[in-house]
Amino acid sequence: MPTKQIFICHSSKDKEFVGKLANNLTDAGINVWYDKWEIKVGDSIIDKINSGILESHYMGVVLSPNSIDSLWVKKEMNAGFIKEISERRVTILPILLKSCIIPPLLSDKRYADFTGDYAKGLSDLLDVFDVSLTTSGRKPVKGHLLVDNTIDNLYRDNFIK
Repeated sequence: MPTKQIFICHSSKDKEFVGKLANNLTDAGINVWYDKWEIKVGDSIIDKINSGILESHYMGVVLSPNSIDSLWVKKEMNAGFIKEISERRVTILPILLKSCIIPPLLSDKRYADFTGDYAKGLSDLLDVFDVSLTTSGRKPVKGHLLVDNTIDNLYRDNFIK
């Protein structure tokens, strides 16, 4: 069974975090729509973003003071809210990067909290996809198996200091 895709909604000012998150999710077997990977020179930015939102099962909204002030993030979130209402299921996954004023329509949702503990935030986000990080290497994931090296490297690179 293919993994459900997540569209990462974020401010370009948070690219360092978003790049790391996108790589970690991909390493864990999650399909990620990340603008840096999906939008090529000459592509229509609006068409690509529209397609990404429509084709993704989830929208991960990276929350920070930067994203709260971003017009692009507001427009993408609005599309996510409409999708969530029309599909009558959870589609928006709040990802708290830095303390900020949470938009009212997200304030009742539990968020993946990356403010203090990156590993805990990533683990909480991966739970949505029924994926967890372990040091043992192999973890069954809804119809497929994560490769030993991938999960070991992901764990070592991000959680062992």
